[in-house]
Amino acid sequence: MGNWLNEEISGRGGLGPFLRFAVAAIWVGVLTIAYPDPVKAAAQCQTLDSHRVCLESIQRSAKYHWEYRVTVSVDGQKQAQQRYDCRQFMPTSASAEPTAVPTETRIGQWICRLMGYPAKLLQD
Repeated sequence: MGNWLNEEISGRGGLGPFLRFAVAAIWVGVLTIAYPDPVKAAAQCQTLDSHRVCLESIQRSAKYHWEYRVTVSVDGQKQAQQRYDCRQFMPTSASAEPTAVPTETRIGQWICRLMGYPAKLLQD
């Protein structure tokens, strides 16, 4: 009887392998959450037309998957939230008139590239 108990504790069955797997899975989860993706961290700021543009927040529209609501800061000044339409060849603010400010157009292109829209559709 004592021999059976030693086999169960030594890992030939029972919870030994399962516990090791569970602990390893928990550590992988903790490390994934604790350390941000370096590509995403590096992609949060960009220099466009001699302005430092940083992404503050981004939210995809539930109804129109090509549309994003974005808050950026330009040279440290937080800007009002804008909508960008990534199905256009030249992404612009979703206001009635396309924006004439080159930096705004470049921000739209940058946002759409970050979200995975092909660069060949977006003109510089």
